[in-house]
Amino acid sequence: MDNKTHLGISTAVLFFFVAMIHTSVLADEKEKFFISETTILKGLERGALFPYLDTTPNKIIHAHIALTDSTAACGQGGTDPDNISLLVGVAGGDLVAPILENTGIGNTEQCVFHLSIEADKDSIPSEITDIVVINNGPAPLSGFNTITVSATVEEDDEDDDQHHHD
Repeated sequence: MDNKTHLGISTAVLFFFVAMIHTSVLADEKEKFFISETTILKGLERGALFPYLDTTPNKIIHAHIALTDSTAACGQGGTDPDNISLLVGVAGGDLVAPILENTGIGNTEQCVFHLSIEADKDSIPSEITDIVVINNGPAPLSGFNTITVSATVEEDDEDDDQHHHD
């Protein structure tokens, strides 16, 4: 065998092993996808819980949540929403009520609040599959109340097709 043939075979073998290693690394990565949802919350009764986003069995890696509600002072560092609060985590498991930031966009009748969450950071549970809206106000919500969630979701690698919460 001459040097060119030997070099060609060696190169082909090297590419084969690199491809095998690359394929095995990619096979271990979970599929991720992006979702975005917007809803007007008009009519959500006082005291009602609205399971707004449920990705079970897939997990939310990080999300950005924006909502509108009335408030006593719409301004950066202003007051909390008058009516709406959220729960994030896993329904039937670990759920927390994160603090929404008053952006100062809007006015006291309709002010924009937002929050970015990431699994296992800043008191957010390590697993997130659910985002729940709660109307803590004294009356049903109006057309001024909205929510938008954009999230990166990691596909669950289990072969289980059943909808379940751990």
